Amino acid sequence: MKKIHMIMGYISAWLCKINIYIIYGPVDMVLLLLQDIAFAILIIIWKYKFPRLEGKGSIKLQQEPMRKILSITWLDSSKDYCMFANYIYELSPLKKWHPAGYQIIESVKNKEIDRYIYGIFASEDLPEVQLHSHTFKSLELLGNPIAKLNIIPIFTGFTLNQV
Repeated sequence: MKKIHMIMGYISAWLCKINIYIIYGPVDMVLLLLQDIAFAILIIIWKYKFPRLEGKGSIKLQQEPMRKILSITWLDSSKDYCMFANYIYELSPLKKWHPAGYQIIESVKNKEIDRYIYGIFASEDLPEVQLHSHTFKSLELLGNPIAKLNIIPIFTGFTLNQV
């Protein structure tokens, strides 16, 4: 359904463009076509260079063994951490490099940040900051995770002998 909605949006946009070409006639058509082609090329470059996280899953993780913990409180309390996709990251490199400033990083320390990264919710401490869906490249600022949150399943199901 989402794919059909996106395709119909592209079709309606192109029909509007064709309508504009018909209205302005052949005099300005070359200029309009060049403008549209340049804009389309910029969009394609942008989509390739900065892909969005929605529906893409998590970032590539290091293959070496990682410390497994049951709570973020098991880590050094003098440092600030965040959790994304059940992996724990240290926030110190991000405080210096986050484009919106260290205040946002301070507001999400020691919290799970999936909802902020995907642009679903604003920070409770800074509701005036607009929602923003981050790119894959933005997660490189976090670096590699330092631990994995080992979540114990609440219900694992029944075996065939129990049924």
